[in-house]
Amino acid sequence: MLKPNESIAINRRLTGIASKYEIYIACLYVDPDAIRIKYEITPSINSPERRGVPIISWWGYARDDHGGDYQTAGGASGSSSDGKRTNGVLSFLPLPVKR
Repeated sequence: MLKPNESIAINRRLTGIASKYEIYIACLYVDPDAIRIKYEITPSINSPERRGVPIISWWGYARDDHGGDYQTAGGASGSSSDGKRTNGVLSFLPLPVKR
């Protein structure tokens, strides 16, 4: 079981998403509210025409090796300082059961 805010490095790049996007999954961590997955999407999906609101959204489902099921419960994203990518965190619930 992860300690609160302890991070597990994922460091996985998924290329060719929707033909031109790359998703980089940086890490996974658990805080008191949710399981979090930190990611980057290149090129940015935040649209200047929509005042920085992402042009797409995504949802996820997961199952752990103990049979626990999880689904996305929102998240947060925003443009990188150079505007070339979107940085985000995807949240999953419920919190894992201690065992």
